[in-house]
Amino acid sequence: MKPLTQKLREASLYLIFPLFLAQETPFPDENFTRIVEHLPGIGWFMGLGLLIVCLIFIILPLVITLLLCIWIYKDAEQRGREGILWVILLILSALIFNIFGIIFIVILWLAVRPPLPSR
Repeated sequence: MKPLTQKLREASLYLIFPLFLAQETPFPDENFTRIVEHLPGIGWFMGLGLLIVCLIFIILPLVITLLLCIWIYKDAEQRGREGILWVILLILSALIFNIFGIIFIVILWLAVRPPLPSR
């Protein structure tokens, strides 16, 4: 069984190791390099961090934009407006202004959309 100090040192290396890779600086000493080489799961840990970053900054905004495009298209067509025009506006504003463009177009649509036609 490992002593607590060794466990804490290994846990701190999980946090410090990616910083050294990002800065491209040499490791502080040979002991650090030797410990890192024998750390189990360091690749898994760094892969998990990359996955989380991709989910938060790439995939999640794309999914939200896609869902908003579908909603605005269906809502505009249902209310007698050109749905494809609003989808193009949403996509262009998302590409140019990121999240602020998406929010602006959704608020604009909510402000100018006509009432539902009576059936």
